[in-house]
Amino acid sequence: MSFMEPLTPITIPPNWNAEKDCECAEENLDSADPASSYTTALWDAMRFHYGEFVHTLNASLAYFCRHDARLNRIEPSCLTAAETIAALLAIAKTSNLVASYREGLLEVLAACEFTEAERHRILKAYGSAGDHAWTYPLVELIDWIGYSNCLLDQTMRQNDDYRELKELAPGEDDL
Repeated sequence: MSFMEPLTPITIPPNWNAEKDCECAEENLDSADPASSYTTALWDAMRFHYGEFVHTLNASLAYFCRHDARLNRIEPSCLTAAETIAALLAIAKTSNLVASYREGLLEVLAACEFTEAERHRILKAYGSAGDHAWTYPLVELIDWIGYSNCLLDQTMRQNDDYRELKELAPGEDDL
């Protein structure tokens, strides 16, 4: 897949400072309420995009479980995102998929795996940074979460009947 971004860990750019961090927040976060802080907008965006990402992961796993009787039926909502990605990687590597689809799916799942590892790393660092936490890594993480979600959703939508699973509310799949 030529449209994949390189999987490069998120780092603070050289010479980063508070002014640049504020500019980054202003440019990337929608804080419609002037009384609301960019921190509130940041966490709202994180919750939204991560929720969408998890929903797409769950719908993807439900799709494969529905279509392969050899797979144990796993309730996706009982798994962490990392566990769901691992299950999807195992399925992609062992299921009878068209070679080009398998290759693309594996590449997309590698991006999802990278994103989830970065999410864990960035949130851990943010939590322990105290007053010295920058918003930049979180803004970049939100972008990666949205990007990985879009990649996986586009890949899965190549399967016509995936669309109906994607539209179901979480927990409504027929596992």
